[in-house]
Amino acid sequence: MRIKLIHTADLHGGHLSTGGGFRADAGSVRRREILTALQNICDTAEQEEADFLLISGDLAEETLREQDWDKISRMFERIAPVIVVWSRGEADWDAPVRSWPSNVYAVEPGFHRLDFPEKKTTLWAESWGREQWLDGFYEYIPAAGPKTFHLLMVHGEADGQVHPIDMNALKSLGADYCALGHRHKMTIWGRENDVWAAYPGSPEPLEYSEEGDHGFLVVTLEKDEDYQIRSVQRKICAKRKAISQVVNVTADHDLQGVLDQIREAFTPQMRQRDLCRAVLKGCRKSFTSLDTQQMMGLLSPEEFLFLDVVDETQPELDFDKLREANAENLLGKYIAAMQLQIQAAGSEKERKTLEAALAAGVEVLMN
Repeated sequence: MRIKLIHTADLHGGHLSTGGGFRADAGSVRRREILTALQNICDTAEQEEADFLLISGDLAEETLREQDWDKISRMFERIAPVIVVWSRGEADWDAPVRSWPSNVYAVEPGFHRLDFPEKKTTLWAESWGREQWLDGFYEYIPAAGPKTFHLLMVHGEADGQVHPIDMNALKSLGADYCALGHRHKMTIWGRENDVWAAYPGSPEPLEYSEEGDHGFLVVTLEKDEDYQIRSVQRKICAKRKAISQVVNVTADHDLQGVLDQIREAFTPQMRQRDLCRAVLKGCRKSFTSLDTQQMMGLLSPEEFLFLDVVDETQPELDFDKLREANAENLLGKYIAAMQLQIQAAGSEKERKTLEAALAAGVEVLMN
């Protein structure tokens, strides 16, 4: 027996780009690209003659327009007889009810079993409802058998704090493949030809922090009485990447100098294609943080399609000289006391916290 699955999740159709600076048309460009990614996934399902297209939650956000829902419906209808199963996640739990083509199964909130005897497949899907994860599917799933493929779809975080999935408990259920959603980074459990669970990740990076390749998975399951093969092929489809670069600055850099450093950190192609994040490190002259909004405004309109600037610089201060020059007043005594605490810090985390408190306190006392 053999079936082929296309596994995707976390497209977030209609996603409104937030944070950072970008050209006025960049948001609409990204929203179109997310739909294009879904079209590419559907094309692959058709080309691969897949049995199922599994969408494990967060297909869309509430900002997706009605005409885009219509486009998605037509995409799904066109790839019939591929069976499309969409379970709801955190972002699309309250998606509008609509009439779907006959090859589409939109799983309502709760735990549901779907049987496809012509594919020798039973599928269990857990859909979110009211922004909460309706946990409880463990008790429903019997062990897999050699005459039927057993699939599971669920949207949550593996061994996480929020909406946790116990991966050991999940594996003990014996499903042939667990199609997960929620994590935007591609993650696979199992060794080659024996993959039992995976996050496909988001097909397109949605935030500046989502670095690495993005795409979806082609999963082939084969089994008989005496063997089982579960293989996964990664398909990279993202048009853009999220790229973070450290930009080292000094107290001698003026605004133009920092802008030049940011430009040099990214190639011209990156600037016009990717989600670029510049992380500023080093020293600055003043206590006040650098004006990253001003920098993004000066750089983004013509030079960068997407840009985020993060200020992680520290004020350039010689605390020893300040302490000696102010030994008899509150400023000097505060610095001395804090330096003693820093020297006695029991961990790196505590030391950094105390150093930040020292800089903040000196700024208050000097202003």
